[in-house]
Amino acid sequence: MNIVYKTIIVGGGIAGLSCAHELSEKSGDFLLITKDIGGRIKSSTNGEINYGALWVGSNYAHMNRYVKRKRKLNKRKICLYFEGKKTPILKVIFKYPWQLLKSLSLAIGFYFRYRRFQKNSEIIGQKQAIESDPILRKLYFQKAEELVAEHGIVDFARTVMEPLLYGIMTSKISEETAFQYQLMSLFMIVGAYEFSFDINKFTQPFQHKILTDEVTTIKKEDKLYSIQTISGRTLKAQNVVIATPSPIAQQLIGLSRINVGKDVYVFHLKGEIKKEYETGSVKFFGYETTPILGMAEEEDSSFLVYSLKKDIDLSQWFKKWEVIALVEWHPVYNDIGKVLLDAHEGKNLWLIGDENIIGLEDTFITGLYVAHKILHS
Repeated sequence: MNIVYKTIIVGGGIAGLSCAHELSEKSGDFLLITKDIGGRIKSSTNGEINYGALWVGSNYAHMNRYVKRKRKLNKRKICLYFEGKKTPILKVIFKYPWQLLKSLSLAIGFYFRYRRFQKNSEIIGQKQAIESDPILRKLYFQKAEELVAEHGIVDFARTVMEPLLYGIMTSKISEETAFQYQLMSLFMIVGAYEFSFDINKFTQPFQHKILTDEVTTIKKEDKLYSIQTISGRTLKAQNVVIATPSPIAQQLIGLSRINVGKDVYVFHLKGEIKKEYETGSVKFFGYETTPILGMAEEEDSSFLVYSLKKDIDLSQWFKKWEVIALVEWHPVYNDIGKVLLDAHEGKNLWLIGDENIIGLEDTFITGLYVAHKILHS
């Protein structure tokens, strides 16, 4: 006799895990299918170095319950390297004092609106929460370069925000939305921490409901969904939750449009950095001269190097080095574009993750929202 699950979750990143965790706590019937656990929360073999998401914000109401916060990002140790010149970020920030004050005012106003949005997202979903707020809706569909011009903060945006935006999100101001720009601006008022996430502890209550496999097709058959996996399994479910990266979700359920992203390569290495690049424990590089996005020095004195290219000559920055690990993200995010996707993609078909907004907390919330909808259906 074939088992029919009430819910099958496809994908074991933070969205799929949060959905599974919530269903598990409420004794929901489900199966989580994933080829690996953690998604963009990926770490070194000893669990100490993060190769994906690097920081959690002090404002992460949900994620901070489950992670162990470690070293706080010291903003005084951020350094910008452009065209052979190094500039500590605090020196750049105060170059345009009035634009700094205006940027801070915008960030503070956005912070409180964003908090309300996150609470609403748990109840009505991201798409509806954005569309119900005229200001957030405008920001979501507005270009970032229009926002900074509108408020007269172009110089500050170009010299301070764009290096951070490009180093962390891989996008220039001309490519990004005003919403994502404002999210990045929160670094000025919100603390950021390195973290560790004990996936085994988080998934322990529902380990027996995790199937290591990969979904290849999803078809609607009468009142149920039929799911085929790469190993040859056929599974049935009343509800299907897609918690995969956008390109995979597009293949599985035929999304007409998605936001796009760029591939990023993360090199974890030990080595001796050249003297001219010693300043700053976190370094951001200009997009005009190098494929390197940024570099972070870890507590164990190893380095994380983020690059748009896999084939790079590290001798430009290091006297000597040894690569410990290379992690590839294809893509790292899907943040370029103005596509706003609904969590409800069809009858009993759900979509969760970072398709609309990039960030661990928002991604986690999408899983909670859909879990609640299923539990009350």
